[in-house]
Amino acid sequence: EGLHTAPRLVIRQPGISPYAVTLKLVGPRTWRVTFTVRKSSIGTLALTVSARDSANRAQSTKLTLPVR
Repeated sequence: EGLHTAPRLVIRQPGISPYAVTLKLVGPRTWRVTFTVRKSSIGTLALTVSARDSANRAQSTKLTLPVR
């Protein structure tokens, strides 16, 4: 299914404000993003990708990882 909007990645790190980056279309159905994890406290890093699908419905997925 195609996307109505470009996906955005929101990065949440312990002790700092969330920040976002927009993914780049690199193929017919392939999106890519590169970012550098900022220095932060020990805790949990949360990565959330969200976009609107071709029917304009909100879609998202989240991954959490430990920060040591």
